Parts: sequence; C-alpha cells; structure tokens
Amino acid sequence: MYTPEQVEAVCEDIEASAIGTQKALLAKGMNTKEFWATLDADDSLRKRYTRAKEIQAENLAEEIVAISDGIEGGEKDVNRDRLRVESRKWVAAKLLPKKYGDRMDVTSGNEPIKQTYIVLPAEVNERL
Repeated sequence: MYTPEQVEAVCEDIEASAIGTQKALLAKGMNTKEFWATLDADDSLRKRYTRAKEIQAENLAEEIVAISDGIEGGEKDVNRDRLRVESRKWVAAKLLPKKYGDRMDVTSGNEPIKQTYIVLPAEVNERL
C-alpha cells in the first residue's frame, strides 16, 4: 500500500500535465496494481485522485482554446494543431464525460444525433 503522500505526489503530477495515471506511476517507480489497491482501501485518497483527474480535464479544455487561438497560417501547423485539439477533446471527454463527453439525442427523429459539449468560439472553429 502507498502512503497518502505518495498518492498526493501522483495526483499533483496528473493535475499539472496531460500524462496518464500509468505514466505518472511509472515516473515515480510505483506499481499500478498496488496504487489501485491503495485507492480502493481509502475513500479520501480515491476522492483526491478523482479530483486530480477532473482538474486535468479542465486544464486540457483550457489548452484546447489556447492551441486554437495560437493557430496561424501554414497547413502543416493547422493539421498539427487540429490533432492536438482533437486529442485533448477526446481525453477531456473520457475524464469528465458528463461535462465534455458526447451525448446522443434520441428524441429528435429516426436517427440519434451526436452532440458535443465542448463549444469553441466560431473563429476558432473556422481556423480548424
């Protein structure tokens, strides 16, 4: 079992970057199975980890806007930045699906309509 201080260090790394839990644990020389067992055994540590992932998702959403605002000329740059934005949208949707995930509107007709929660300013969408 890991100490609360060790779990806190992993949570801080997760909050400060886009890295996944496994990579954060690897960087600290920690075992994933033991980490999950630690979280399962302590509700407060599990809540702390959940909060860290929420903060990470919020940071990724902010990065989407920053990347989009920074897009300037050159198709190569636009394609690279489009990939960066799409990657962050995907991760944010997986981390906070109720806030950033896709939802299906099944009440509007014969076929469900897929809607996305992340809304970017019109000028950003035009650049993408």
